[in-house]
Amino acid sequence: MSRHRTEAAFAALETELKQERAATLGRIGSKLEAELERCRTLYAELTEHSDDDRPATRLARRERYRQAYRECEQLRWMLCVQRESMGLLDHSWVNRVFPLPPAPLTA
Repeated sequence: MSRHRTEAAFAALETELKQERAATLGRIGSKLEAELERCRTLYAELTEHSDDDRPATRLARRERYRQAYRECEQLRWMLCVQRESMGLLDHSWVNRVFPLPPAPLTA
């Protein structure tokens, strides 16, 4: 294979990899946005109904919120790892664009 053809094949592969990385960032970002919205909704339900629910109902709401919060943390981590694979090491953008809601209480 000539040098020109080798360079062209490498450039095509590099372009394809960049496109796939960008698409992956988009997919993770979309999932994170949806999960953050779910988490905010669950947090609002938790704070709005905290006094007038039975203890079992409050516990169930807290657990759903904890699970959603953990999923948000996982997706944010995945987004940061994907960004790092592209050489984007400053994650302050992620913190500004995808802020986490308040952490769930441990008690």
